[in-house]
Amino acid sequence: MKKSSSWLFITLIAIIGVVFIDGFIRFFLVKNIEHDADLINNLGIIRGSVQRISKLETNNVIRDDLIRLVDKKFQDYSPEDQDLGLNSTRYGINFAKLKNSWNEFKETLQNYREKPAVEAKAALLAKSEEMWDAANALVLEAQLISEMKLKYYQLFLFSTVINILLLFLIIIFVKRYVRDKLELMAIYDPLTKAFNRNYLKEFLENEIKRVERKSRDLSLILWDIDHFKKINDTYGHDVGDLTLLELTRIVKNSIRKYDVFARFGGEEFIIVLPETDIQAAEMLAERVRKDVEAFKFKKIGHITISLGVTSFSIGDSEETMTKRADIALYKAKNNGRNRVELEIF
Repeated sequence: MKKSSSWLFITLIAIIGVVFIDGFIRFFLVKNIEHDADLINNLGIIRGSVQRISKLETNNVIRDDLIRLVDKKFQDYSPEDQDLGLNSTRYGINFAKLKNSWNEFKETLQNYREKPAVEAKAALLAKSEEMWDAANALVLEAQLISEMKLKYYQLFLFSTVINILLLFLIIIFVKRYVRDKLELMAIYDPLTKAFNRNYLKEFLENEIKRVERKSRDLSLILWDIDHFKKINDTYGHDVGDLTLLELTRIVKNSIRKYDVFARFGGEEFIIVLPETDIQAAEMLAERVRKDVEAFKFKKIGHITISLGVTSFSIGDSEETMTKRADIALYKAKNNGRNRVELEIF
C-alpha cells in the first residue's frame, strides 16, 4: 500500500510538473500570438493606408496624417523590436523591401504633388500597387510564422500521454483565450471597440444581397470629426484617442441596437442602417450630430462632426455605396461642417 501511495505521489508530482510546464508554454503562446495578431493587423493597416493615400491624392485630397500613421507603423513593427512576436530572416528581408518600397512611394507621391501630370499619376498608382503586393507578402509571411507556432505547439501536446489526458481542458483553454481573442481582434477596432473595416465590408456585402432579394431599404452614414488634426496637434494623440473613445460611446447610445457601427479609418466612421430609407437615415444622422455637439468632452470641450448619408439603389455594391456616402461627407465639409448632407444615386 505504501509503495502504491509512493507511486501515486510521484505520478501526481509528475502531472503537476507537466501541467506547470504546459501552462507556462500556453501562457507564452497566448502572449506570442497576441503579438503576432497585432502585427498582422497593423501590417494590414499599412497595406490599406497606402491604397487609401493614393486614391485620395488622385482625387486632390491630401492626408498627411495617414502618411505619418504608416511611418509610425514601420517604426513600431520593425524586426529589430525586441517585443516583436516574430523572428524570421525571410520576414526581415521582406520587411526591408516593404520599407524601401514605402520610401519610394513617398518620393513618387511628392513628385505627383509637385507636378500632377498623367505620367506622375500613373507612377503613383503603380507604386501603390507595388506597395500592396509587398505588404500582402509580408502579411502572408507573418501569418505563416504564426501558424507554424500553433502547429509546433499542437505537436508538443500530442507528444505526451498526460497532455492527451488533459486535451479536453487544453481545447477549452485555447478556445477561450486564443481563438476568441483572435476572432474579436479580427472584427473589432482595437481602440474604439467599434467594428473594424474588414467586418464592415463583409456585413455590408451580405446586407446588400439581402435587400436585393427582399426589396428592402438600406442606408449608410459616413462621418468624421471636424478639425480632428487640430485636436491631435494641440492636445496630443492621447487626448485624441480619448476623444474617439468618448465619441464612440455617444454614437452607440444614439443609434439603434440593430444598426452596425464601424470605424472606417482614422477619425472616419460608418453606420449601416438596415430597414431604413434615406429620410429616416437623415433624421438619425441629425440626432447623432446634435448629441455630439451637445456633449462636453474631457480636456477639449465641445466638438462637431460632419455626416454624409446615402441609401441603397439597385445595382449598388459595398464600394459604390461607400463612395457615394464619402461624396456626401465632403459636401458637408465644403458647406461649412457640423451638418448632414445627402447623396442619392
